Amino acid sequence: MKSIKYIFSLLMAAGMLTACSDDDSPSAGSPVVTSATEQLEALMGDSISFTANCSNQAGVSLSTLKAELYYDGERVSEQTIRTKTEGDYSGRLSVPYFPVIPNGTAELRLTLQDVSMATAVKSIPVSVRRPEFAHISFVSADGNTYTMTPDADDPYQFSAHISTPLTVFRGYFRADAASPGGQPLTFGWDGTAVAINNTGNISFNAEDANNVTVTFNTRYFTYGPQYVPSIALLLFDTDGEAQLLDMVQGRSYRFEGNDAMTTDEWYYDPDYLTPNADGSFTFNVISGRYSFMPDFGNKYFRIHPVAADGSPLTAQLDGSGCIWIIGSAGINKPTWQAVNHGWWTGVENDLALAPIGNKKYQVTLTVGKQLNAADVDFKFFGQPNWGVEFGSTTSNFYLTTDNPYFQVGAADGNIKPAEGATLTDGETYVFTIDCSAGFKPATLTVVKK
Repeated sequence: MKSIKYIFSLLMAAGMLTACSDDDSPSAGSPVVTSATEQLEALMGDSISFTANCSNQAGVSLSTLKAELYYDGERVSEQTIRTKTEGDYSGRLSVPYFPVIPNGTAELRLTLQDVSMATAVKSIPVSVRRPEFAHISFVSADGNTYTMTPDADDPYQFSAHISTPLTVFRGYFRADAASPGGQPLTFGWDGTAVAINNTGNISFNAEDANNVTVTFNTRYFTYGPQYVPSIALLLFDTDGEAQLLDMVQGRSYRFEGNDAMTTDEWYYDPDYLTPNADGSFTFNVISGRYSFMPDFGNKYFRIHPVAADGSPLTAQLDGSGCIWIIGSAGINKPTWQAVNHGWWTGVENDLALAPIGNKKYQVTLTVGKQLNAADVDFKFFGQPNWGVEFGSTTSNFYLTTDNPYFQVGAADGNIKPAEGATLTDGETYVFTIDCSAGFKPATLTVVKK
């Protein structure tokens, strides 16, 4: 798009400035809206003020004046003013700061309506420019702030050299207000991408520590460094703050942020992660976006797959998605004592089975750790909440199994020890649900390791 185009509808013959209702009844009004300003200028991230004179040639009472700002025919800002009497009315509209779009012309559309529903429209072109900041700041998660300066050939490309002992670090960007009296602008992570007016920390990955160059483009919202090492370093420095990570099956990752992460005290879920001799972990399951929530107190990550918008994946009719466990207090990770389940719902309580591919889902449980032999009673669901559940054999979602360790209740689908089976602390069982042939039934296999 060469400029921000705005389409004007020719509602009447050329030269007419207003468009009125074609109601010819005696009660029909004839509103008129005018403005002394025929051209406005504004910076993205700022605001524009307007004044309109409102009257009615038919003497019909006025109702409202609506001011709308359009980018390329799309309304991006609006304000409605009650117009009880004829006269001048003023207001202010925000001028949104969006990525990518170039400088160009927007449309301020003023619509005056009277009590007979007749309307008049006045359009004013607005020249909109992206601000060219003298500098912006990188605000590091460790509390330090670094001044970034623009590139000589690109006023929107900023960089700064920072000193950090880490190759993985986090922070967001901040710019001064676009004009005096305005609000500073921030660029941070909203869970899925860099967004305006957000201070969520963005993750950076440098090839080497110490003298690192940080970059940010205020037009395209691109940032760096984003070095992709053979072993990706993931930094978790805030207890309980989930990160949405694009993970790759078979790739190695190293976790930092808490001293316990490099010791045997930290529980790395074996369904998702396999330890390597060099201290890294290989990601086992299918590539995709996952939520990793560090729990420093219980020394583990709570992991589940998510959709592009960050919501937890759920079971889909084609067998894809995710399957979840809701159950008694005798099952959970890292241990059943650490996170008391007790049939509570939500991602903080329910267990997501690891998607291992081909519409198969897996969970590994060790008796005495993730499973209490004296309280085995749980169920598989299609979401971390009540709703779709693998229930009785007459339902649309149910399981069949022939393993000697656990049984599926024919009437309710609950998982309990099989008749005559004895569960002993230290025994590990791998549960796998195969949905490749659908949910009616899906197949449950249980293997004792």
